[in-house]
Amino acid sequence: MKDKLKIFIFIFFLLVLFFYQNILVYNKLIFKTILLSFVPSLLPCLIIINLLLELDVLTYVYNKTIKFGKYFYLLSLIFICMILGMPSMQILLNNQINKKILSEKEANKFIYSFGTISFPFIYGVCLVNIFDIKIAIFILLIYFFINLISLIFMDVKINHVKLNIDDNNLSKSFSSAILSSFKTIGLIVGCVIVFSLPLFFIEKIPSSIKYLLEGIFEFSFPSFIVSQSNNLYLYLIMIFLFMFPSLSVIFQSKLINNKLNLFKYLIIRFFLMLSAILLFFIFSVCYYTFL
Repeated sequence: MKDKLKIFIFIFFLLVLFFYQNILVYNKLIFKTILLSFVPSLLPCLIIINLLLELDVLTYVYNKTIKFGKYFYLLSLIFICMILGMPSMQILLNNQINKKILSEKEANKFIYSFGTISFPFIYGVCLVNIFDIKIAIFILLIYFFINLISLIFMDVKINHVKLNIDDNNLSKSFSSAILSSFKTIGLIVGCVIVFSLPLFFIEKIPSSIKYLLEGIFEFSFPSFIVSQSNNLYLYLIMIFLFMFPSLSVIFQSKLINNKLNLFKYLIIRFFLMLSAILLFFIFSVCYYTFL
């Protein structure tokens, strides 16, 4: 992994060295998008979730709900994973593994099912730009139910363990939560900017297929741009960006969790993405034909 990281950094510096004048102007636009949309949508959620973990609130929820069966607690994990997205949700899952609530195998099922863009980014950054509210709502429903159905079929097993709640100091927990959140944001923003560098070259392509190609590297900027259109074809590209991980997300995920089965992750996300596109296409044809 270290050798791959060195190669990645070397290629990055070569790109900057030879094309810095052109890249700098274009990357300012990307950085502005990240600073004004991506960070405000994710950072508050990260701080809240990290604070909940520091104060052991999830352990309290687990102790109170597990006696009624696994589904109450499972819903809380799904909700948090959906808010965090990849790679941030792995912070939560690592916490659950350490507490023996989930095994690594079961934790990976959450990654396979909900390991994509965070819900705050999808809703707060992209869907507010869509002209038709019905289309926006249906995209949200597709995102949620396709991922949820996948998780249900995987049949996540939650262990029944006896857990004591840690008595943590509030001020220390708060400072630790903020520090951890900024570290995670730093990693994410750094990767987003680096993987956005190739977007400068792809942007030269005149066809709208460029947004699909850009999304393979980094989803933030192309998904923001595509969301401002009123075009069925571009909406299909948006579904792809929402459901399938970009190289940026994959790289971040492997840095946090090098045990992640990347092949299985990509295969499952690929089929979920195809299912979502097919479902949205059928809905759109019916919607524009009969309404």
